[in-house]
Amino acid sequence: DNKATLDPVDDAAYVKWGGKWRMPTLEQQDELRNECYWVWTDSYNGSDVKGYIVYKAKTSSDKGVKVTSSGTPSSSYSLSDAHIFLSAAGYRYDGYLYDAGSYGYYWPSSLNADDLNQSYAWGVSFYSGIVGYCYGPRCSGQSVRAVCPAE
Repeated sequence: DNKATLDPVDDAAYVKWGGKWRMPTLEQQDELRNECYWVWTDSYNGSDVKGYIVYKAKTSSDKGVKVTSSGTPSSSYSLSDAHIFLSAAGYRYDGYLYDAGSYGYYWPSSLNADDLNQSYAWGVSFYSGIVGYCYGPRCSGQSVRAVCPAE
């Protein structure tokens, strides 16, 4: 249908929570990837859930930094600072769960209007060591991290 963004009825965050909640655009995911300070954890807040803690960068030199499981995060960041957590939840396809505990895949609301295969989309993906892009069929069960624009 050559659309560039999901309609609200197709947006999982909007359908679930309504109001102003929605899935982020790919551009917003790019901003998160490039403007924040990422720290891998094997146990977020003692929960044994693996993933990245994503902080608002405190300095320009912290923007886009990804601290891996073997790295040492800056002591100026703690869970009391503003952050979000993106779990390494893996993805579902054909009824099976893949990569849980080691990879995270998150859908944006952006669609591939110009792509030959409009049933595929780009999103953010990560594991302990890299934060990048994923490209896959929209029918695969990837995570959604909802956003709600400030008023």
